[in-house]
Amino acid sequence: TAGETFQKKMAARQAIALLFLLVAALSVSSSDAAFCHGKPGPGSPNLSGIWRGEPRFVRSVANGTLYEVGQGDDRIWVAHVFGDNFYDMGSASASLLKDEITKFMDSVWIHLEAQVQTADFLKELPAWLTKIIANEGLAAGLDATYEITKDYTPAWVEEEQRGMAAAAGIDYKLIRRIHLIGELTKGRCSMFGAWGSATADGGLLQL
Repeated sequence: TAGETFQKKMAARQAIALLFLLVAALSVSSSDAAFCHGKPGPGSPNLSGIWRGEPRFVRSVANGTLYEVGQGDDRIWVAHVFGDNFYDMGSASASLLKDEITKFMDSVWIHLEAQVQTADFLKELPAWLTKIIANEGLAAGLDATYEITKDYTPAWVEEEQRGMAAAAGIDYKLIRRIHLIGELTKGRCSMFGAWGSATADGGLLQL
């Protein structure tokens, strides 16, 4: 109807306006917010021994098995997923860790909204405006980032995320947005990178 069309146009204009506000705020302090400032240093040596025990079986689903390794505070999950396509593998990982993934995604989004409200590049704005940007502008900014980068992102990334979303009962866009935070802020932090002869297919693996 005409009323619905008008509402959609207004919502789109609001999203665009909020996105411009967010981009402008980011550009003002990009040198402070967009990049990591830590430098390599010797630090304290990691004297923890290498855990050589056998992985402990936790549970399994179609196309996936969950194991636990380590002890005490050093325990971590190891999910082995497989299948004919990445949707099935994403579905398997979310089926194995549904509660953990749901809790993680919700808590991370809450944290990101709080960070936007208190970030240096927004501290000069009134509280009501930072709240709007946190609730509406951040999502709009991440959706715009998706549109800009999707042609350069392998199709399997979206397939896997959609499989995770379906199995965990989470909004696909929430998963997609959280994975695009680093792209939006142009974060360049990494702890590990392997490529060329160090990987099975010669591609880049980055942590």
